[in-house]
Amino acid sequence: VKWERDVSGIRPNVLKSWEWNDDATELTAHFQEGIKWSDGEPFTADDYLFWWNEMVLDESIGLATPAGTRVNGEPMKLEKVDDFTVKFAFAASHPLFVDLAARSFYNSAQHLVPAHYLEKFHPKHNSEYPDAKELLARYDNPLKYPDMPVLYAWHTVEYVSGDHITMERNPYFWKVDAQGNQLPYIDRIEGKIVPAGGNASELITLKGIAGELDLQVRDIPLKDVPILKENEDKGNYTVKLWKRGDYA
Repeated sequence: VKWERDVSGIRPNVLKSWEWNDDATELTAHFQEGIKWSDGEPFTADDYLFWWNEMVLDESIGLATPAGTRVNGEPMKLEKVDDFTVKFAFAASHPLFVDLAARSFYNSAQHLVPAHYLEKFHPKHNSEYPDAKELLARYDNPLKYPDMPVLYAWHTVEYVSGDHITMERNPYFWKVDAQGNQLPYIDRIEGKIVPAGGNASELITLKGIAGELDLQVRDIPLKDVPILKENEDKGNYTVKLWKRGDYA
């Protein structure tokens, strides 16, 4: 689910609908049908269940329990109803669970994983991997691995650490615009990676002032916005403050 941009509430996304029981201790959630991962494999409730049962609840993996998934210290319980329906059960009333899921860690898409891919790196499913290092590397940084299926609008085709990332249109992306046009509009994205360090934000701001950025959506501190605004005409760019309801 996602927050509305005006922060007026949440709206469906990969999860299309949900219903609570009377005391908000049980939630029945329905996923969109027909969604595919970028490799063409179908997305189903099993992908979410793999994340919860095989990664979060498996203590050998070492994945932290996300906020909102425990009530009175007890983890939520999941039951697969069918390929696109999951029932959640909580130890006590928990009516804000869906709202919390919309915020998640960074976004709730982090809880949707390609089970058919990640199980190949799970110690329980593949003896070649005695620990969860490779599994978590892919979970934490999916865009660094061109072979990892995603639900995003673009998937990685090349990643060079500290230098650049190249992404292309996900041929199975499931969204269209209001006129019915297939999304995304852009076929290919090439991103330059600025080396991490104390001056990374300063370097990005300087590149902006010089008109060397095509698009930049993060790592510009608010204190630098005035000087960026002052140089808009000179650098031939526009500064926009985005309105969104989750984290920005």
